[in-house]
Amino acid sequence: MQHCTNCGAPREAGANFCGNCAQAFARAPGAVVATTVDDEPYGSEMLIAAALLAVFMPFVALTGALVLRANERRPSRRAFLKSWAIAAGAWMCAVWVFAILFFAVSVSTMSQMP
Repeated sequence: MQHCTNCGAPREAGANFCGNCAQAFARAPGAVVATTVDDEPYGSEMLIAAALLAVFMPFVALTGALVLRANERRPSRRAFLKSWAIAAGAWMCAVWVFAILFFAVSVSTMSQMP
């Protein structure tokens, strides 16, 4: 049985690290090295999709509220759809302001890099 060169604990079969001190074991010649997994929880495609949804979904909600309100005859429902349209418009404006601020900060940060 092999032992850890750092702490002397017994090495488990197939282990790459010591279970006691977390010291990495030396690889045997010709051993296959496992590839590491990317640390990002989501790929860049998912982040782009989320950003696009955050920017364009308020527009879809606003359009839906205005279309539904145009055909609605009940006053209580028309008032609800008006509130929905106002909230969607405010959401859309806020997202666009944050997007512009984020873009401006990222451009100014990139211009200051050597």
